[in-house]
Amino acid sequence: MLRVLSWAAGTAALATLALGAGSTGNALASSRPRSVAVRQSWSRVPQWPRPLATHRSFDLLAPERASANSQDYPDTAGDSGTAPDVTSIHVTNDDRGMLTFTIALSNRPALHEQDNIDILFDVDLLNEAKKTTGFNGADYAFFEDTTGGVVGRWNGSYFGAYPTPSSSSSFANGVLTFSINRRDLGNPAPIVGFVVLTSADAGVTIDEDAPDSLLGGWSAFEIVAPGTTPTLGGKLALGGATSGAPFTATLRFTRSDAANPTWGPLVGRKFTCNARVGGKVLHATARAATGSTVRCTWLLPQGSAGESVTGSIGVAFTSPPWAKLNRAFSRKIR
Repeated sequence: MLRVLSWAAGTAALATLALGAGSTGNALASSRPRSVAVRQSWSRVPQWPRPLATHRSFDLLAPERASANSQDYPDTAGDSGTAPDVTSIHVTNDDRGMLTFTIALSNRPALHEQDNIDILFDVDLLNEAKKTTGFNGADYAFFEDTTGGVVGRWNGSYFGAYPTPSSSSSFANGVLTFSINRRDLGNPAPIVGFVVLTSADAGVTIDEDAPDSLLGGWSAFEIVAPGTTPTLGGKLALGGATSGAPFTATLRFTRSDAANPTWGPLVGRKFTCNARVGGKVLHATARAATGSTVRCTWLLPQGSAGESVTGSIGVAFTSPPWAKLNRAFSRKIR
């Protein structure tokens, strides 16, 4: 079940997730659970200078990808002790600005009572060499435990309540999925740093940081900026129209982003064949769709010479939603 982290819910949840207030009596921290009481003492939050591996994910774009950009980050299995063990992280962004993190765990079909899975975000990663911002670079954080997930922003002392109307999270069958629009991360620079941390003792110790290829450093994801929604275009070819003979219309379609796809494949094709002569509706005697071509054939009525056959031929896909095309035609019958 998808849990939308609304501002109202997020405020209440973060009231028990405020970090590092210690005994200062901060209102948000006063009821914080044991799961976050020690988060400010995390020694494995990446420090600068640190190794940086920028995954140039735009080099890996392929027509079959379902989003504008995506990247996989593997992590070694069995390296987390008793904590949730991350084995892979899949990150995507789409043309709406949504960032989605899909985190697979090898040893947690369901989270245990004191488990934490947290994602820290460094939204100005490439500027950290000049000036470190946030909590050792972490400007925003997402926290997940058995009660659900919530987002916080570093306010100079702790990750405080932060409204993220676009965010959602779910955990099922060992997979954590978290989505958030980039605008709710302050419209970050194209390179965003992140690290995933897990704990089995409510954050007292951090036994996993992932992906592990950076030896505790930030991983980087390059956001593809929102672009223009593609369109479906095409050319219509009409055969000869002779009374009492078959008449064929052929539609060849193409997507505007064919040279550099920014959306996934065209899925769930449906096509229509409509024609009439005068007030009589004609039923297609043959219809076929192969590759990027749709072809419809009708039998023109005897004695219809001098009239016109009119109609349309169209194609639409269930996904993506913009993939629709319809072309009208009219031809004089001989």
